[in-house]
Amino acid sequence: MSSGHSVHFANFICHVGDAELADALSEIVIPAFDTNKVRAFRDIRYLLHEVVVTNLTISKGNEVPAIIGRLVKDMVVRSEQQLDAKTGQLLKANQQMHTSPSSLFVLLLDSHKLIYCNETANAPGLTLLFLVFPT
Repeated sequence: MSSGHSVHFANFICHVGDAELADALSEIVIPAFDTNKVRAFRDIRYLLHEVVVTNLTISKGNEVPAIIGRLVKDMVVRSEQQLDAKTGQLLKANQQMHTSPSSLFVLLLDSHKLIYCNETANAPGLTLLFLVFPT
């Protein structure tokens, strides 16, 4: 059994009116990945971390423009009950733990391909709602 992480691939389609991804790149797409923006949903904060716009060198020295970074799901996990392993009883608990699972992403700007990999358990999924539509 592999202990590696699964890599997911998706098409990143962006249309703004009649404009496509390349047309809206500097005005809309890159600002949407601004790392200072935090999106919140209930008690969970979603933020982009260590985002860079760069050129990736791929096969045969060809360079491809890309946006690379992490999507972080910052939250506090609360425990209201726990199972006692010795007695088998379900006991009340009042504990909490801060956690920030993350995923890595690479958006290839020439082909609109998104490469996505969860770094940790409970990492944010491939849904990009919180990246593009701030609350």
